[in-house]
Amino acid sequence: MVDISADKTKIVLIDDHNSMFVHDVKSQQIVFKETKVKSAAWNLEMDDMLAYTSADTLFIKTREAAPS
Repeated sequence: MVDISADKTKIVLIDDHNSMFVHDVKSQQIVFKETKVKSAAWNLEMDDMLAYTSADTLFIKTREAAPS
């Protein structure tokens, strides 16, 4: 499974072993990874929001915010 963020800066990929990798298109680096993932999708309105699921849990990941 592959999905690209709305601003086309990040790609999420889930391989055959249910490992998820988030790649930054510009730097070509893996910026986040997780195991036992069933599905993933980028939010269409918030570019840095990613939803992904395991067998029984929904996770929401957003970018790291700088402390105020």
